[in-house]
Amino acid sequence: MTRAREAKAGAPAALALLLALGACPGEAPVPRGDVPLYPDTTPAPRFDGQLPPPPDTRITDINVQPDLTRDSGPPPPDTGGGGGCAANEQGFGGKCYRVVFTTNMTYSAAKSACAQNGASVVAIETQSEDAFVYSMLPAITTAAWIGLVRQGGSFVWESSGAGPGYTNWAPGEPNNDAGNEDCTVLWGPALTFANLRAKWNDAPCDSTPRDTVICER
Repeated sequence: MTRAREAKAGAPAALALLLALGACPGEAPVPRGDVPLYPDTTPAPRFDGQLPPPPDTRITDINVQPDLTRDSGPPPPDTGGGGGCAANEQGFGGKCYRVVFTTNMTYSAAKSACAQNGASVVAIETQSEDAFVYSMLPAITTAAWIGLVRQGGSFVWESSGAGPGYTNWAPGEPNNDAGNEDCTVLWGPALTFANLRAKWNDAPCDSTPRDTVICER
């Protein structure tokens, strides 16, 4: 066989080998399992020497919730030193109150004790004022003088001459026992009969078991 015939006879076998190896005629065969790599022509980003700005972490909106823990009732009374009240007084409703103690005090002596401080025996005009005045009393077992007196058969507040728009009499009071109960007392928080505590009672103005008076100005 001549060389030309040998080359011609071997061409089909060589072509079959190239196709089996995944190569096209004229290309070098690629080994199985390898992936041909091509250069990345994407240009790299340029660095201009400046870093990007940090994220803005400032608080731009604050949702303030209401404080629901606070009491929504009336403000507490002034306990002295403010609103024109002295340190030994308590303020309520624009007035200043003080509890004064004197042994065996008649109503006349109670008025004098209040007047020494530029005050009058208390005139209780509302239920809230009544509750406040009662809360000032210590654990007395008797009663404190208040400024309600009988004049011409009717009770009036002595400091103003006005009739009471609010009262808190004990059951069956005022009864004017023996016809001489022309003044009024407020039963204390340590009274033996609990149902009478904080109640009012008419009493003789010269009654001396009283050691307490509430003054206001």
